[in-house]
Amino acid sequence: MADYQFSVIIPTPPMTHEDILDATDTLGNAGCLDASIRGHSDGIELLFERTAESLQAAISSAISDVERAGYRVSKVELISKPTGWSMITPCVAEQNGRAAHGMAKTDPTTMGSDSRPSSRTQDFPPRWTSAGR
Repeated sequence: MADYQFSVIIPTPPMTHEDILDATDTLGNAGCLDASIRGHSDGIELLFERTAESLQAAISSAISDVERAGYRVSKVELISKPTGWSMITPCVAEQNGRAAHGMAKTDPTTMGSDSRPSSRTQDFPPRWTSAGR
């Protein structure tokens, strides 16, 4: 089995902060625990790193999980391995007692000897709109 990286685009209307937290919970409960969620111009983007026998099996199971959560997939994009200094690392923060998933851009040249990212990370800004703000 191998790890495959790809993103899944889910079309949604603009979401409030509460809508995003609800979507994160719903997708996680449907089996998308190996994905990070972020905003996308079309709605939501899930960045998967899924272990499977083949790329086709990884993508098929991810789409099934998304559909089980009640969402529709509009597009799947392959993610190439990062080149240059940056790499993408998943990060989870707790907010209001709920897990909020995201991504951080990390400079591996500043990583400690234990291979953990140092404090030199750059958070990606959310790309969704918050109603009422």
